[in-house]
Amino acid sequence: MPHGLLGPASSAAPAGPKGTAHAAFQSWHYPNRPSRSRLAARFARLIHTLLNIPACSCSEHAEGGTTVVRLGGPMVVLTPPSLKAWLDRVTAAECPDVVLDLRTVSFIDCSGLGLLCRTRNRVNSRRGRLRLVSQDARFLRILRCTGLARTFDILTEPPDLSARQQATSTRR
Repeated sequence: MPHGLLGPASSAAPAGPKGTAHAAFQSWHYPNRPSRSRLAARFARLIHTLLNIPACSCSEHAEGGTTVVRLGGPMVVLTPPSLKAWLDRVTAAECPDVVLDLRTVSFIDCSGLGLLCRTRNRVNSRRGRLRLVSQDARFLRILRCTGLARTFDILTEPPDLSARQQATSTRR
């Protein structure tokens, strides 16, 4: 079989950039090409290493029927998908009551806002409640400018859940 400059020659006419000839070229030219998600993960690790970006931290604890999730560090496009999975797990229950403590988040970009909106939509679809805790004027301004301030229940301090739990047990 004759070989062309870029690989095996084909007797068929090229089918265009999105056709089968292009796909054959891609598979021949890049036989061990990693998937886009693997490339994105490698790129994220590289950027985190080069720019010395701290990882987003996450911790959770339950008080009564409320789950308090404390996020810290930057919530940027390079935030690991494990945070999304963590928030999905927290909001998976029926009627979830979630408090996201964002007081130690140092920076948030559009992907971080998207993650908050995704969490809000999951909670609303399950007839639950989501509250954000933040005192950062820049973050609150971003929410106002994007029109999201009216869609979130924003607190400056975490709610006193122990007092609510004591009041509930006293009523019984």
